[in-house]
Amino acid sequence: MRVRREPYGFLDAVLRNRRAQEHLGDVARMVAEFRGTPRDIGTVVEAESIEELLSRKRYDIRIVPVPVELPIRVGEVAYNLRCSLDYLVFALAWHDSGQEPTGTWARQLQFPVFEEPEMFERRCGKMLKGLSDAHVSMIHEYQPAAGCDWLRFLVSLSDSDKHRHLSLLVASFDFEGDSEGTWVSSRNPRPGAEPNGEGLYAIEDLDMKDEATLDLVFPDGNPVAEGMNDLAEEAWELLLRFGREFKLRPIE
Repeated sequence: MRVRREPYGFLDAVLRNRRAQEHLGDVARMVAEFRGTPRDIGTVVEAESIEELLSRKRYDIRIVPVPVELPIRVGEVAYNLRCSLDYLVFALAWHDSGQEPTGTWARQLQFPVFEEPEMFERRCGKMLKGLSDAHVSMIHEYQPAAGCDWLRFLVSLSDSDKHRHLSLLVASFDFEGDSEGTWVSSRNPRPGAEPNGEGLYAIEDLDMKDEATLDLVFPDGNPVAEGMNDLAEEAWELLLRFGREFKLRPIE
């Protein structure tokens, strides 16, 4: 039996998610190349910072140059994921109402994202016009006000991309030192520093001018590659949850 696409536009939402996945592959490749290139951190880390570093094994040193294409790719992932949610709302409005949204109705349809519950109640009448009460209730579950942090993160990335750059990208490094004591090895100890019997120097003498493997993280410490991958997975799971309403139909 031959089939055609369902008439409501849900396939467009799926295709937008797939497009985000393609850009996500670029993000993963760029981050992997960045991680795989040791870099000179070029600074002396103070003793107080070393103590914190040894306890956390992650310490932000300074902003470093990031691959110039990476912020654009991150923005494209966020844009397509956000579009996929808006397309979903359009498809649901068409499916639930039995009429294809057009004109002002179609333009106002959007997947709402609000921090305040009262804003959702105030705006959902237009943004979710035509959706059944059950679907409106399901969308409410994904609001930041209801504890959906990944959608809040997605919106923050989308908003940042409107300024044509993502200033949220910073660098950090993983330091594998002696976390059990106060002595660590150093290739370039400060002048006059004396090692102990095992060739280790006190932490206040540690000179971090050697190369380190850097990672790309957002200000909250969330790694860029993993964070964007989690976003895409969450958005896909959301589409799958609503996708049960849409089926391919036979050609008559």
